[in-house]
Amino acid sequence: MANNCWNWVKITGPKETLDIIEERFKKYNDWQGTFTEFSRMVLGLESDVVPEHETIDEMFDRIYTYGTKWWDFELDGDDDWLQISGDSAWSPPLGLLTKISEVFNVKVEAEYEECGMDFAGFFTAENGEYEDREMTCFEYELENDRKTAIERLIEHINEDWFDLKYAEEYKKPYLTNEEWNEVLTETKKK
Repeated sequence: MANNCWNWVKITGPKETLDIIEERFKKYNDWQGTFTEFSRMVLGLESDVVPEHETIDEMFDRIYTYGTKWWDFELDGDDDWLQISGDSAWSPPLGLLTKISEVFNVKVEAEYEECGMDFAGFFTAENGEYEDREMTCFEYELENDRKTAIERLIEHINEDWFDLKYAEEYKKPYLTNEEWNEVLTETKKK
């Protein structure tokens, strides 16, 4: 079973272009092929011919060309933006998002989080050029809502999810001295 990676994507561009992307994404629930084949359809590309004999590495590269093996998503939007959000397998579909920005000349902004493997990030793409700021899930939580992330850290220590020694090694480097002192004050001494 794959670790689920949560994805939130916002695509901005002309309404006519967003309508095309949305209509193609709506075909996913009835799609019978692989995510790679689906991605190629979204991009308006022909299906790849699967080699008769391929190595495991070649198969892996083909299946994960667009970043993931599957993506269960919901669509939302308006005249100048389209939102796609939901879980994907193991990793975010950044390869597909980069190609969407290039093929359709739209701006793509995304956030993703996969706590099982402790990575998250912020991603943007325009004209096929991208920036991916990957980080730990704790760093991601701190960037989104620092106060809540620290409160959750304190709660996790107090509920024995991990001990203070672990927190000091893996969480403290991302905190100010004042924030770490708050953690020490609010946690049960272990």
